[in-house]
Amino acid sequence: MEGNRFCAAVFCSRGLAETRTGGVYPLNAEELRDFLFDYSELTHYYNEISKRIGISGTIDDLARFYPVHDYPLDPLRLDNQSSILSRHINGTGII
Repeated sequence: MEGNRFCAAVFCSRGLAETRTGGVYPLNAEELRDFLFDYSELTHYYNEISKRIGISGTIDDLARFYPVHDYPLDPLRLDNQSSILSRHINGTGII
């Protein structure tokens, strides 16, 4: 920490990223390219899960990487720590 500046970077991928961020991300067509089934066969199930358990989020610049389901709930309100981190990171080019 330098003065009032705070910088944190975490580089995770696949399973580690999901554990680190607490997210469960849908597979996309590219990730399923070598599987025995096609992404289109999962779409119904992704939508059913989101309808039953409720998944919050918004359609943003990451939507091109993560398929968007049919029943998104409004994004969750940021807690105090997340609000502080967001204020410091926004506009820095880190994310």
